[in-house]
Amino acid sequence: LAGRTGGAVANVTATGTVQGANSAGGLVGEAAGAGGSTATRATGNVTGTGTAGSVGGLVGSYANTGNLAGTVGTATATGAVQGGSGSSALTGGLVGSFSGTASIVNASTASTSTVSGGGDTGGLVGQATGTGSAAITGSTARGAVTGATGDVGYVGGLVGDFSMAGGWSNVTAQGDVSGGSRT
Repeated sequence: LAGRTGGAVANVTATGTVQGANSAGGLVGEAAGAGGSTATRATGNVTGTGTAGSVGGLVGSYANTGNLAGTVGTATATGAVQGGSGSSALTGGLVGSFSGTASIVNASTASTSTVSGGGDTGGLVGQATGTGSAAITGSTARGAVTGATGDVGYVGGLVGDFSMAGGWSNVTAQGDVSGGSRT
């Protein structure tokens, strides 16, 4: 849909294959500004072509001050996500890198989703950082998650590297997880 947004995105579905070297997402490469993302969906495979960058099934890099939110069946990503090959790559089934004061609410990935990457890799989010009440709530990650072999990156069924001040609640991770320095 867009390489970069600087405002609200709502009620949008994107289909198709996306490839990118930096911030790549099935719907948006980089979401910044204010207004959030509501009731959005991406179906299709997303591939990071470089060694670094943020790659996600829905959004590559999310730093919008509004929540990434949906209701049941929305704010979803359903394709395979292959992140960059290097140790600084951030790869998530929904979002590669999520930061700021916003939260992820009622989001999900499909059971057919697979996520793999070279650095921090998660079924929902590769790396999640946030201040204030930033949190992940009511969200589900489904599908296999595979990190790099050896002492590289954090890998998790839900989030690879998590440091959101508001924590998480009512979340589920389903699927095999392997690889990374800490799994």
